[in-house]
Amino acid sequence: MKVALLGLEKSGKKTFFTLLTGRDVSAGLKEGECVEGIAPVRDPRVDVLAGICKPERKKYAENLIVLCPDMKEGSDKKLWMETARKSDLLCAVIRAFTSDQVYHPSGSVDFARDQKVIESELLLSDLMLLETRLDRLGKEKRAGQTPKQALEEKTLLRIKEHLEKEMRPVPIELDPQEQE
Repeated sequence: MKVALLGLEKSGKKTFFTLLTGRDVSAGLKEGECVEGIAPVRDPRVDVLAGICKPERKKYAENLIVLCPDMKEGSDKKLWMETARKSDLLCAVIRAFTSDQVYHPSGSVDFARDQKVIESELLLSDLMLLETRLDRLGKEKRAGQTPKQALEEKTLLRIKEHLEKEMRPVPIELDPQEQE
């Protein structure tokens, strides 16, 4: 499974990444650079089975952890969005600790504020994806629209309206055809 670690600057993403993977992340990461590491899933059942079956080697399940660039309010979303889209799971790391040694870019630690910033950035990236697909469907419509494309456009417009109205990620009921 590929897991993308997302978060604001100084949220503890690098520390969490290091704890999961055992890989030290250099302080001199370039702007927009992603770092990957493997996190083994140590399952005691594997040890028991290995003791019974005596295989030549024992292999634990692994997760690929990707440390994404910092999310910044109003910044270029392409830096972290490309990696996040290719991942199976998004893990938002939100700072809830205070430390005299680690400053907070916003001046103070506020978990709710930082959570709202991350949710807003994710919502805006979803809206960007919707608008891009709706633009493509509009171009395809000129050449003749299939019933499947018409349903997709109607569904995307409904989702877009819902996101714009709610301005936060909430579930929306879709029938099986719309989900497809």
